[in-house]
Amino acid sequence: MTKILICLVLVVGLWGQTGSIPPSSGSGGAGHTQNTDTGTNATSFQVDSSSSGPRIKNESGVLAARNAADSGYVAVKASSYEVDSVLAGVSTWCEALANGTDCIALTVPDSITTGYTLKLPNALPSGGQVLSFPTPSSGVSQAVWVTPVTVGTTQINWPIQMPVGVRSPGGTTTVGPFWTGTATNTTSAGDAANQEAYLQVTDANAATGFFMGRIYLPTGWVAGTSMTISMRFFSSAISQAHTVSVDTSCITTALTAPSSWNAASAPQSFTTSATIGVISTVTVTGVSLANCSAAGDYLRIRITRDGADGSTNTLNFLGSEVVFVRTL
Repeated sequence: MTKILICLVLVVGLWGQTGSIPPSSGSGGAGHTQNTDTGTNATSFQVDSSSSGPRIKNESGVLAARNAADSGYVAVKASSYEVDSVLAGVSTWCEALANGTDCIALTVPDSITTGYTLKLPNALPSGGQVLSFPTPSSGVSQAVWVTPVTVGTTQINWPIQMPVGVRSPGGTTTVGPFWTGTATNTTSAGDAANQEAYLQVTDANAATGFFMGRIYLPTGWVAGTSMTISMRFFSSAISQAHTVSVDTSCITTALTAPSSWNAASAPQSFTTSATIGVISTVTVTGVSLANCSAAGDYLRIRITRDGADGSTNTLNFLGSEVVFVRTL
């Protein structure tokens, strides 16, 4: 009997020690067999439990990172992460728990032909700017901040081409629909080889010969703005000094009398090329449209060979580009 009591005391004493009984190596032993765990029936597991570490938890099949008290979510930190490729990936951001349970999610297509990476810009945006992603380079598209165009308020320069006309290979010159000349002081001609038509004012008709253009002011034209015109000329002789001026007037409808002519631009002097036939472009900015009231007005443009023109040769006019200010 004494031997039995001594053995029980020894066993109880060992069990109460702070150490642990070494695990057995066999499956039938009293200890734990290593590398045989398949999981846990617990719904959560706390890391570093002695120091209030975070808790990993199952929430209806979703892995959640919670605080030690399981009263809120905690941050998860990693260098990168991948979303399961079996299902289309979804990244979800939810509001603070104290405010509710609503979330915002971003997802990708179910089928992706070519993978790519979107990279945010380094610079700070200005108010109202949006992200713009260019064509990817090596699979990466580096975004930039751009200011969007606001329809109806953004003003742009709107160019319109106004050629004199055409000349057919058979020799027929067709002038219009944009430009004509005066009946007595302007003539028309053309180059059959290049099928170009042009209007002419001779030296004898300087100050009285002009080219008349007609066009409707475009939709969105900004009332009160001026016009820019680029005119294309050539001379029948080399290095000719010419001078022209530009003025305009408007008709609100095609059946009413035209308004008075606006103040003409300052005379524009230019010298033609040292090679016959080479085109000279003359640009005049700030051409007044003062008596034009709205988009749709019928605009008349008059280009006059100024009396100060010093050339004795014929001035040939091929057409122009006019630029208006309009809104999108």
